[in-house]
Amino acid sequence: MLLFVELSGISGCHWPPRVAQPAQAYQEAQSQLQQGDLVGAFQKSDAAYKELSERNPEWSWRFRVLAAEVLVWRGLSKDASELISPSLPLALSTGDSAVRREIVLGLADSSLHRQEEAAEHIDHAEQLAKSYQPDLLGEIYLSRGNLAIARNDYSAAEPAFRQALQFSSEKNQSFLRLKALGSLGYISMQNGHYDESIDWDTKALELSRFLSARIAGEKVEGNLAWNYYTMGDLENALSLSVEAKSVATQLGADRDEMLWLRNIGIIEDIRRSYSTAEHDYLDALTLANKMGNDTVAGECLHDLAIVELENGQYDQAERHVREALDLERADNDRSMELYSIMIDGYIAAARKDFPRAEAELREVIRDKISDGGLRQQSEVGLAQVFAAEDQRANAEEYFRKAMGAIEATRSSIRRDDFRRTFLSGAIEYYGAYVNFLALHGRISEALEVAEIARARTLAEGLGLTSLSVVFPIAGFNPQQTAKLLNATILCYWLGVEHSYAWVITPERVVLFTLPPA
Repeated sequence: MLLFVELSGISGCHWPPRVAQPAQAYQEAQSQLQQGDLVGAFQKSDAAYKELSERNPEWSWRFRVLAAEVLVWRGLSKDASELISPSLPLALSTGDSAVRREIVLGLADSSLHRQEEAAEHIDHAEQLAKSYQPDLLGEIYLSRGNLAIARNDYSAAEPAFRQALQFSSEKNQSFLRLKALGSLGYISMQNGHYDESIDWDTKALELSRFLSARIAGEKVEGNLAWNYYTMGDLENALSLSVEAKSVATQLGADRDEMLWLRNIGIIEDIRRSYSTAEHDYLDALTLANKMGNDTVAGECLHDLAIVELENGQYDQAERHVREALDLERADNDRSMELYSIMIDGYIAAARKDFPRAEAELREVIRDKISDGGLRQQSEVGLAQVFAAEDQRANAEEYFRKAMGAIEATRSSIRRDDFRRTFLSGAIEYYGAYVNFLALHGRISEALEVAEIARARTLAEGLGLTSLSVVFPIAGFNPQQTAKLLNATILCYWLGVEHSYAWVITPERVVLFTLPPA
C-alpha cells in the first residue's frame, strides 16, 4: 500500500538557528517527503516547528503536523500521535493545520488498530474541510479508503479512492492523484482483478517517475511485481521486485525492503532456486523481528517451512510452521493462520499422516475466509492425499474442483496476454492431475488433461472463449486423429516429478515416463 513505511529510529536534527522563510522551508520539507527522503523531511519539519513555536505558532503547527505525517509514513504511528496530541490554539482551529492534524491522527490510530478513534478523527476532518478547507477533501476521501482497507472492507474502499482520484483531477493535485491511482491498483489486486490492477499501477508508476516521488514509486513497483507474479509472469515479477527492494534499501525504508525481500523469496521458490529463496526469507525475517512486525515474521516462518518441506526437512518445516501459527493466533489473523494450517497439512501428507493432513486441508477449504488461491492449493493437496490413500473417486473429485476454480479465475481476466501467463502459474495443478491419472494407468485421460490445458490457451489465442473447451473433451479420439493424418503423433508433458511422452498411432496410445523437466 501507499501509506505506511517503517524506518529505524529518528535521527538527530541539524537545522539552521532561524527559519527565515517558513513557506519555502515548508515546501522543501513537503518535497523531501514526496521524493522519499523521509529522514530529511522529518529533520527539517521537526526542527522548524520547535524553532517557530514561540514567534510564529501558525507555521509551527504546520511543521509539527507535517513531521507527524512523516512519522506515519515511517511506520512510527505512536510517535506521530503523541507529537500532535496537544490541542491547537483556538485561532488555528479552522485552518489547514487543524484538518491535516485530524487526518494524520486518523491514519495513526488506524495503523495502531484503533479503528473507532480513527473514524472519529476523519469525520471531524471532513466537517472542518467542508466548512473551511474544501481543497483538502481529496485527502479525506483517500483516508476513508485506507480506513476501509484496515477493516478489510474493499467494497467501501474503492469508491472512496475513486472520489479521491476525481477530486485530484478537478483540483490538479498530482501527488493525491498518484496515491489514488496506486490505492485503486491495490484494491484491484486484493479483489483478484490482477490485470486491472496492473493498468492502475502502470499509470501510477509513470506519474511517480514524472513527480520524482520515489517512495510512492517503489511501493507501486512492488505491488505491480506481485500482480505479475500472480499472473505467472515470473521474469517481470522478479525484475520489478528487485528494483523496488533496491530503492527501498536506498531510502532506508526497512518495512518495504522487508516486504519486497519476502516477495523475491516467493518468486525464487517458484523458480525452484531454494537456497536463494531461503536466504531472502531469513533476511526478511530478521527485518521483521527488528521492527517487531509479528505479521510478516509469521509469513516468513511459514515461507521457510515451505522451502524446508520441498527439501524434505520435515522437522524444521514443522517447527517453523508452529512458530508461525503461534504468532498468527496471537495476532488473531485467521487468513494467515489458514495458510499455515494448509502448509502443516502438506507436511503431514509428506510424513504419511493422512488423517491429520485431510483434517487440516478440509478446514482450510471449508473456511469462508479462504481466498480462491488458498482453496485451490488445498483442494489439490487433498486430492493428492486421497490419491496416496488410493481413494481414487475422492481424488478425482478434488482435482476436478481445483481445475474448475482455476478456469473460473482465468476466465475473469480481461486481457488475453494475462490469461495466458496466468495458466503458466496454474500449470502445476494440471500437472498433479496428469501424474495421478498416469500413475493409475489412465493413459488417454492423462493425455486429455494435458491437451485441455493447451487447448484453452490456444482457444484464447484464436480469440475464442476458453470456457467453450470443457473436460472431458467431446469426441476426443487421438487414435482417430492419427489415422486421419496417417501419422504417428508425439505429445509431451514436462513436469517437476515426471515428464511424459505419449506415442499415438492409429492402433493405440502408449505412455512413456521420462525424467523431470
